[in-house]
Amino acid sequence: MSKEVKEKEIETKPKKKGKGLVMGIIFGVMIILIAAIVIIFKKDFSIPAIGLSSDSEEFKTYYDVLKKYQDPKYLKETNDLRIKGYKIDGVDNVVLAEEHVVNYEYTKTTLYYIKDGKVIEKEYKNAEIEPLFNTDKEKYGYWLIENKGEDLTYTLLDDIVKESSEPYKFEFLSKDLYGISSNGKAQKIMPTEEHFITFSDSVITESFDDAKDLKKLKRYLKEVIKEADVAENVVFDSDKETVKETLSEIRKKQKEVEEYNSSIEVGSYRLRLGTYTGSMMNMDGTYSSVKVVLNKDNIVVDGIATSYNVRGKFIYVYDFEMFEVNGNNQMVYLAGECPTLTYAG
Repeated sequence: MSKEVKEKEIETKPKKKGKGLVMGIIFGVMIILIAAIVIIFKKDFSIPAIGLSSDSEEFKTYYDVLKKYQDPKYLKETNDLRIKGYKIDGVDNVVLAEEHVVNYEYTKTTLYYIKDGKVIEKEYKNAEIEPLFNTDKEKYGYWLIENKGEDLTYTLLDDIVKESSEPYKFEFLSKDLYGISSNGKAQKIMPTEEHFITFSDSVITESFDDAKDLKKLKRYLKEVIKEADVAENVVFDSDKETVKETLSEIRKKQKEVEEYNSSIEVGSYRLRLGTYTGSMMNMDGTYSSVKVVLNKDNIVVDGIATSYNVRGKFIYVYDFEMFEVNGNNQMVYLAGECPTLTYAG
């Protein structure tokens, strides 16, 4: 081998070694980067398991009872079987309700709650549970609504579950389920609308239409228990303002109804029930006070109560025009100097 060839080989060997080192470093960096990316994605984008552990005592207690619905026989006379979950203030466990339509005729609701480690079941025919805003206490809550014939009963779910001896409830007769208005003024408000405001809610409803769905009961039940919440938290944000506006309108109507019930209409004016006073000149030029008390069923004049009736703009007593109404809350006593009497409370 010539001296020239040997010198060339000696010159090229260090260059190959340097190039291999660089490639090794680049390869190593790439591996580190790939490993880092895998770790980041695994950390940030992994999806946690949804639902409760099957070891949850609450879930196991309920499932031991509700698994009966996995038997297809429950679908023979059942339509649209649904399970819902509710949280109640002061109650440790979620409250469940199973609703279904029986033979396309009526809705049957079975309420489930845990007491002393056991599931209590209560059945209600023609009933359903709804989250409602109660205008009397201005509070959101869950209510059991029972249709008894044509009459309605609203019972606060909290009191049912807590087994209160005096549950908070409202009973409405069918004859009262209407409202009256006259000349744009409310004379009466439908009682259900006066006491309750409905709204769109986000309560999870799991429906089961066939045996295939029922096989998923365990998974559905976990989700219902997991997502259950108090009534105030299931209101859609868009409906919260609507509830406030509706409450304001109800308060306005209540005031109109109160004014209507505490007054009578005479001609084109209204007189509030109560005391009317004025003064009358006597024959000797002195004045004496006049007091008249107007009630719904009678009028008291000179201390004597008697019946009356209204014809046009006049109030008749003893079939005689005794008072003329020419303004709201004032009337002219058609006697002597015909003093004007005004409302005094």
